[in-house]
Amino acid sequence: MSHDSRKIAMVVAHSGFGDEEFLIPKGIFESVGLRVIAASNDHGEAVGKYGAVVQVDTIASHLHPHDYLAIVLVGGPGVAVFYNDGGLFRILQDFMLQRKVVAAICSAPVVLANAGLVADRKVTVFADDKDSVEAGGAYYTGRTVEVDGQIVTANGPGAAKEFAEEILKAIDWQRKGHEIRSSLRQQRKRF
Repeated sequence: MSHDSRKIAMVVAHSGFGDEEFLIPKGIFESVGLRVIAASNDHGEAVGKYGAVVQVDTIASHLHPHDYLAIVLVGGPGVAVFYNDGGLFRILQDFMLQRKVVAAICSAPVVLANAGLVADRKVTVFADDKDSVEAGGAYYTGRTVEVDGQIVTANGPGAAKEFAEEILKAIDWQRKGHEIRSSLRQQRKRF
């Protein structure tokens, strides 16, 4: 079993993250045996819009894709701190290159758009941010949750449960694809 098989990175703003958008998926991920690593833009305790407190495990720009199954960006008003975060953009791009699941909820898909990751992809986002993801080349669908390959997006806290479930499905799909690719490489070596 590889070292990424049990962990998901969840990125929250140090102040003003979406409480339900973190807590509901975290509970679902942990219920299936995954470990959630909380990453933020600063050390210490991150505080949600409604007062949820999360102990930050690491700085978001220090994440390494090979350590995780997925990266999940949590929305809320504080997510704007990541809108122009070049360090986080590079991490997200690395997750994409390593075929890991990249997910964002509420306003967080704007980060994906600003990082150049949603061009020609179907995404959803908090309705007020529709123009921002379209400016990044995305096809805004307006759905509650949208999955396009390894990218999973959702439009807000009401979608948190479905969002987490779709992330788990995408992880399973990515892992099966990896197993198939590995199997094909092994078969090619034999011939």
